[in-house]
Amino acid sequence: MALQNPTGSRMPLVGALILMLFLLAMAAAVWSSMGASPPPHPGGNLEPPALSKPETIRLGSGRTVTKMDPARDYIIQFPPERKMGATVLMGGHNVVIMGGQISVPSDDKTRRALFIKGATGTVHVEGVLVDNPQNTEFDAIVVAAPDATVQLQNIRVEGLRGFQNSWHADILQPWGGVRSLRINGLTGITGYQGIQLSSLKGQIKDISLRRVNLRSTDPQIWSSGANGGNGGYLFWADCTLTAQVSLDQVYLSPRQERRADQVAWPTPSTKSKCASKLSRSDSVITFPALPIKGEMHIGVPPQGDFVPAGSAGLRYRPSPKR
Repeated sequence: MALQNPTGSRMPLVGALILMLFLLAMAAAVWSSMGASPPPHPGGNLEPPALSKPETIRLGSGRTVTKMDPARDYIIQFPPERKMGATVLMGGHNVVIMGGQISVPSDDKTRRALFIKGATGTVHVEGVLVDNPQNTEFDAIVVAAPDATVQLQNIRVEGLRGFQNSWHADILQPWGGVRSLRINGLTGITGYQGIQLSSLKGQIKDISLRRVNLRSTDPQIWSSGANGGNGGYLFWADCTLTAQVSLDQVYLSPRQERRADQVAWPTPSTKSKCASKLSRSDSVITFPALPIKGEMHIGVPPQGDFVPAGSAGLRYRPSPKR
């Protein structure tokens, strides 16, 4: 079998295939040299950014503050055991983290398991487990990087604790802004709040939440009174939200003492002009007055947690493309 070329001569199939592979390899090399972030896999996976001469930094097992050149690429490696202390990442251009386990002790002054600050390219965090063996109060993931894209994939957060009168613990809060926030695979179990999208000190351009399920500890820790006493919502937005938000397979599972209309803020019962809406037999939440496309489902995913126990952490291996 042969292929016809434009001049009418014939080229053996093997030769044509070799030429095609060569051209593809050249294109990939050019892409990599540009330091560009490859597009997400059509099936939904988030691909790490291409790295140019990255520096590898191995973190210690306690609290770490890592200052990086905003014009340079990095690979961040967690220790082979649970890291007991905040992980603060300052600066860096394209940054990649694959696997690891973090918790925060009671004497940690940062009180954030992972704090991404001031990056300028794409920060890709995959397969990380945040847990809480000492039952302390802290945020899991905080972002203050208005010039960066932050990608979170196959992340699991367990045992988060917080309280209205002390630490408002969040699973995720980009309070300092982020250019783009992309999530594919996040399971979070919290005693206080889930995803907090109020940008206090920086703008957020766009957010993509895919394969996300959050559920509340039941009952709320240290609570009293009807409906859990001291608040805590699994999703929080407000009328100042300008980021374009897309939702795909997002599930919120409240504690038993909470009604379905008290899972996300602003609740349907508020007089807020951007209040959420509960429909389909109290099983679906939408935000008709906010730039949020898609819907949230009350309950758990049919197949269980998107990031099951044991799948993220020290022995993490990237999952097949989805």
